Amino acid sequence: MRVARVLVVALLIVVAPIQASAERGWVLWVKETKTERAENALRTTVSWGPMTASSSEDACESRLKDQMWKLSGVSETKPPEGEKMYYKLSNGQTLTFLWFRQHRSPDDLPLRTQELSHSCLPDTVDPRGPKVK
Repeated sequence: MRVARVLVVALLIVVAPIQASAERGWVLWVKETKTERAENALRTTVSWGPMTASSSEDACESRLKDQMWKLSGVSETKPPEGEKMYYKLSNGQTLTFLWFRQHRSPDDLPLRTQELSHSCLPDTVDPRGPKVK
């Protein structure tokens, strides 16, 4: 009987941290990549930011899908005068905006682009990397 108690206690010591780690939160992150054309040069900026937190991976994925549905309504957004905006959804997680001159030739490159990539990650992961002190 004593051996059984020791085994039960040992099992609880091993299983408890595994259950605790499974209960961690999840964060919906967005990576924004902007590219602008200026005098035959491209300028690209990349930034990460948390959007929302969830208690499970499934809940985070559900919020990601909701966010993509909201963003898919951007066709109502009015681009600047003389420009036309297009967008495309890739992999259900990435939304890319492309701005062109309104009257353009088929060979013209976009004036600028913006890509929003969404990812659900455990709350222990920061895609921005380690903080520098």
